Amino acid sequence: MAVPISGSFEMFGTGSSTTIAGALAEGGSNVTGVSTFNDLINLANSNYFDSAYSGVINNPTTDVSSSLQFRNYPFVLPNLFFNTVLYTGNSSTQSITGVGFAPDLVWIKERTGTDHHRLQDTVRGAGYRLYSSTTSAEGYTYDSITSFNADGFSLGGSLGVNESGQDYVSWNFKAGGAAVTNTDGTITSQVSANVDAGFSIVSYTGTGPGSNRLVGHGLGQAPKIIIVKNRTVTKGWLVWTTIIDGSMDYFFLNTVGGSDNAGQSVPTSTVFNIQDDGGGESNSNGDDYIAYCFAEVEGFSSIGSYAGTGASGNTIVTGFEPGFVLIKRADSTGDWFIYDNRRASNLYLSPNLQNAEGTDGGIEFNSNGFTINVTYQDHNTSGGSYIYMAFAGTNTNTPTPTPTDTNTPTPTPTDTAVPPTDTPTPTPTDTNTPTPTPTDTVAPPTILLHQLQQLVTANHYSYRIQLTQQDTD
Repeated sequence: MAVPISGSFEMFGTGSSTTIAGALAEGGSNVTGVSTFNDLINLANSNYFDSAYSGVINNPTTDVSSSLQFRNYPFVLPNLFFNTVLYTGNSSTQSITGVGFAPDLVWIKERTGTDHHRLQDTVRGAGYRLYSSTTSAEGYTYDSITSFNADGFSLGGSLGVNESGQDYVSWNFKAGGAAVTNTDGTITSQVSANVDAGFSIVSYTGTGPGSNRLVGHGLGQAPKIIIVKNRTVTKGWLVWTTIIDGSMDYFFLNTVGGSDNAGQSVPTSTVFNIQDDGGGESNSNGDDYIAYCFAEVEGFSSIGSYAGTGASGNTIVTGFEPGFVLIKRADSTGDWFIYDNRRASNLYLSPNLQNAEGTDGGIEFNSNGFTINVTYQDHNTSGGSYIYMAFAGTNTNTPTPTPTDTNTPTPTPTDTAVPPTDTPTPTPTDTNTPTPTPTDTVAPPTILLHQLQQLVTANHYSYRIQLTQQDTD
């Protein structure tokens, strides 16, 4: 929706809603037809406004206002959908917090020991785990993840996830919460889907060999990577992808093997084909399966391929600063590699191995992608073909602003000044904008619209947002 208005635009709300749906529906503005966060995002995405604009949120408990700068790109907030959290085990019970959302998939690996990678999700339920480094069927451990919580998860004393003195990494993904029945395919599935994040968890039961074996995934766009595991019996981790040549190819997450042609139709916006599966990895009659489906979302995820150069400085553009990168060589054998922005950039873990954290030349996370500075055959050999999957992460160098940031100038209720369009720092000639004192050098922090939405929803903040008309000269 484009709203061709002149001057400035103001949106406001009381913050009284207690649900996301309520927060989206609440509000008002000085423009007819614009009254919700979704309207605002669409408006900011039009070519009538600059990408930087300002606003005020107010904490009703402390009655402290904070001046913030909001940006309309990317349109998803990374740490609402993916986050890496590190912790140390205690061999007892503990709650891991700081995820920033209620995770639906938690992938844990012991960094300092050789316990397996463990994947647990809300669709299968707390306690049910799969190991990516083995072909084992699903198992149940009562004292591993005992619950999925609003800001993380709780652990029992299982040594695989909580051994005293051992360091762990958890990669946390937000799907759609409780699964719902999906009948888009010829096989009914249970799906927890997060369309905004391009991620869904799909549970289904195989029907055996035959044509037209389709399963609904709930994403509304075709996934580029689908990871499937047989829960019932010992089978490999099938990884389907279309990113190599547009057709359906496959790997196994638990092996070093390169890609091969899958020979089935590619996923659509509603279903994926589990085909005539003689091996039982995706469609053995009566066996239960779990599938993790990943589609690309601009500004949040990038799923693609790159060519090795055999030289340091091979940069892959994702369009955002990654917080997680998975790499695999496609045209030959090689381990899988995971890097993230919470551990040192030269530390990796391999999903196909139960090994402790390893060290190599690493990759460098950039504001627009990542750079590979090694020439190993698994990463960047000359002429090699590679696939990758990257997710944006919380910027570790920029703290998330809080509404009690006392270093930020506090606007008065009558401050309706239009903010600068190029920089969040007030200019000396902007007499309506509170001017920082000489000792206050902190510029208004920058957050994203979806983060503002989360703040308003979770804390019932009131808000006022202003946009400036884009200069088209």
